[in-house]
Amino acid sequence: MLEHKLKRIERERLFESVVSQIESLIIDRQLAPGVALPAERLLAERFGVSRTAIREAVKVLAQKGLVEVQQGKGILVARPGHRSLSDSLQLLMRLDGVGLDELTETRLAIETAIVRLAALRSDPEGYATLRDCAEQMARFTGDAERWVEYDIAFHHTLAVMARNQLLIWIIGSIRYLLRESILQGFNAEGAVMRAMKYHEEIVEAVCRKDPEAAAEAMHKHLESVEHDFVNLGVIAPTGRVPGSAD
Repeated sequence: MLEHKLKRIERERLFESVVSQIESLIIDRQLAPGVALPAERLLAERFGVSRTAIREAVKVLAQKGLVEVQQGKGILVARPGHRSLSDSLQLLMRLDGVGLDELTETRLAIETAIVRLAALRSDPEGYATLRDCAEQMARFTGDAERWVEYDIAFHHTLAVMARNQLLIWIIGSIRYLLRESILQGFNAEGAVMRAMKYHEEIVEAVCRKDPEAAAEAMHKHLESVEHDFVNLGVIAPTGRVPGSAD
């Protein structure tokens, strides 16, 4: 029973100890996703702290993406996801002034590795999903929102095909940043057709299980994206945002 796994708190910052215990139970998988924690009053009694400390602890756990509070259901252990990581990354990018140049560099480093793994580990179901994304993009070349939706799905599918959960989370965590950047580059002259060309090269390389050709196609694709940002005046040819300090 959960009650036997919780210890009374002796430290000054009581809510931090509550966070630590519950977090450990979740990480150790003694509390599974979807499991409801005891009610606030019962938690306070078991830990020997005030209900205020429990509320603070739940707030911190929710911010970490470990629990969620649902009306009528109480405090539930959250299912693993990348939304909290994505929110944190977006906030950090805005606070630190990280721009499209660094996002593109990051994509070059990560997505060339992903596509290599996808080519080595892919299966017929993955091929079909990847090709469907490319075909849907071809249907919506005049609709930026729909086109971007399938473009992101294309890159996410590659991460799934790579069969590496951490890489899936990383790509998922920058999903909203990808959307903003792809929309920004959508109207660059010839950008859509170039993207379609490179995506087709990626699909063909992955389907014939050629990791080097797949990585080369991805590299050319993302270099093309960077070139579009330069032409739009969003980043400088050096890779720095125009007007930024050295």
